[in-house]
Amino acid sequence: MNNLSELRQQIATSLTSIEGLSVSAYLPVASEILPPCAFVLPKTIQYGFTLPRLNQRSYFNVQLLISRAKDLQESQSDIDEYLSVQGSKSIAQAINTGNYTNISHVHCETLDQYGGFNYYETIYWGALFTVDTY
Repeated sequence: MNNLSELRQQIATSLTSIEGLSVSAYLPVASEILPPCAFVLPKTIQYGFTLPRLNQRSYFNVQLLISRAKDLQESQSDIDEYLSVQGSKSIAQAINTGNYTNISHVHCETLDQYGGFNYYETIYWGALFTVDTY
């Protein structure tokens, strides 16, 4: 799949299976960041990928924001459910079992960061995942 926008939307759609999580295929404007929320950001694109019939491998970040940085112990407990390999709030499970069209591989590979994230001069507590696609 070469349509980055379509792929971002499909990854975001897979996350809508998590009840109570607000999801966007793009970085929301400040007034629309309402935790708990997740959004999809391009990370790395490899052009000229060598698998047959594929010319691009794309990595995406899925940014999860749980709350404004305040009660860190409570926020960390809330994040743990989203970090699980499986379960009703598992980011990895939602991505890995999503329905995708025109793409052969979508996989939540790693949790890259955990802690505070600054968006629009506000600190949120959350986690950052990498998703591999080709």
